[in-house]
Amino acid sequence: MNTHVTYEQGRTIIADAQRHGGPAQLAGANLRGASLQGEHLAHADLQDASLGDAMLQYADLRGANLRHADLQGANLQHANLSKADLQGANLQGAQLGGANMTDTDLQGTDMRGAYLGIRGIDRVDLSTTHRSGQQVHTQISRRAQPVVVRVVVAETVL
Repeated sequence: MNTHVTYEQGRTIIADAQRHGGPAQLAGANLRGASLQGEHLAHADLQDASLGDAMLQYADLRGANLRHADLQGANLQHANLSKADLQGANLQGAQLGGANMTDTDLQGTDMRGAYLGIRGIDRVDLSTTHRSGQQVHTQISRRAQPVVVRVVVAETVL
């Protein structure tokens, strides 16, 4: 795969994967810097994928497997990450403003320097999430009216 995937190339990869049986199977894919704004990636397998600096604003990543994915510097503003599995993912410097993270698993995720203006954080598991030594930005959108019901923060360094 190319080291830089354009918007059209990304759409082609996703369309081909979905045409062959549903959710995109992109485990281990190199999508660094890809322009995937608004893409439908619900339930996609992106485990171990390289998505550093990717443009994923408004992407639908509901239920996606993003375990150990590299999302360093990715723009996930307003993305739907509800029920996504981000265990062990690298979210250093990622932009999460307005993202929906309801029921998202962030265990062992490195979020140093990430912007956390999260829209929905209902039932988020932050066990062993790393934010040590960083300023936490948690400006939650007033329009979204978030509901925080149960957030697990066991062994989390914020």
